[in-house]
Amino acid sequence: VEPVFVYNCEIWTLTKNLEQKIVTFQRKLIKQILNKIYPDIITNVDLYKQTETKEWTKTIRKRRLTWFGHVLRMDKDTPARLALEEFTKPRKKRVGRPHNTWLTNVLKDIKENGNIRNIDLGHSMKDTVKNLQTVCDDRKRWTEIVRCMML
Repeated sequence: VEPVFVYNCEIWTLTKNLEQKIVTFQRKLIKQILNKIYPDIITNVDLYKQTETKEWTKTIRKRRLTWFGHVLRMDKDTPARLALEEFTKPRKKRVGRPHNTWLTNVLKDIKENGNIRNIDLGHSMKDTVKNLQTVCDDRKRWTEIVRCMML
């Protein structure tokens, strides 16, 4: 079920509420597979240990960060790279709360989970992406950083 569910998840934009729904859905499926019904109580940690799985939201984060590195290594004239560069151009801010975007999710994942040292994440989105570009250019280093973030 997992490969079908997380297909193309690297481009999803998730809120905290959606992430919670995904984790709840996954645990419900696992409990159904294990035939654990109400009187049988099992903690979430034990559930994941017993089935040797991890939360789908962690899988989604890892795939999103991996895709981000892939996009930054693409040629400058690739449509995905052009879209990223267009999105990071400075624009006039609209009134109200900013929208939750794919790039804000990626940067949030990096700031919350990341231990990227010696890299200034900058104040503007363009500066942050530019600084992360140097890290992502080294594929092995970026893969190691993503792996360390997801432990």
